[in-house]
Amino acid sequence: MGFFDKAMKTANELAGKAETALSQSGLNVPGTPGGEAAKLYQELGRLVHAEHRGEPADPARRSELLQRLDTLAEQAASAPPPPGAPPPPGSSAPSTPPPGPSSGPPPGPSSPPQPGPSSPPPPPPPPPGS
Repeated sequence: MGFFDKAMKTANELAGKAETALSQSGLNVPGTPGGEAAKLYQELGRLVHAEHRGEPADPARRSELLQRLDTLAEQAASAPPPPGAPPPPGSSAPSTPPPGPSSGPPPGPSSPPQPGPSSPPPPPPPPPGS
């Protein structure tokens, strides 16, 4: 087994341990199953589907699930972003420099043609009889 193979094996083991620790903490990592929010959404989905089919559904339970999901969403919104994450839209850090004064949008297909450099008109024809 080469160095690269050993490094990959160790990295995969560490990733598995990290995923296990996160799932046990109740945090929901995007792209991975589990977490409190996923369980709440699943239960809410069952409740709404039962209600849709005409089965009895507890409105107090629905309200409780929605409130807990709102609380989790607020916590996620107020949590600091992970290191290396891009800044959220509308933040004070510009992602691209502002365009310079000479740059502008290229003319589109519906814009009127721009006149080219002007050239002098052709000379008039000589008058007859001269």
